[in-house]
Amino acid sequence: MDPSLVLLQPIRDSEKTYVVIVCPKCQLPLMAKADQEKRGCPHCGMKINLRQARVFRRTTDPEDARDFLGELRRSCSI
Repeated sequence: MDPSLVLLQPIRDSEKTYVVIVCPKCQLPLMAKADQEKRGCPHCGMKINLRQARVFRRTTDPEDARDFLGELRRSCSI
């Protein structure tokens, strides 16, 4: 399956959803469960409000989220 098509599929409320965000303070890419309100950055300690964070990937597949997170981290300087 083409990975770009996965983003077009609707996500049902009953499924666990994962998001990949970037810490606004130190730019470290992070993964979190979408139903969390906040996520602490392990690098700088900032508490990130997930409702206001820019989401780079939203998926119900945790492996997809981890793979995308790895790609982002490899492309960052941290």
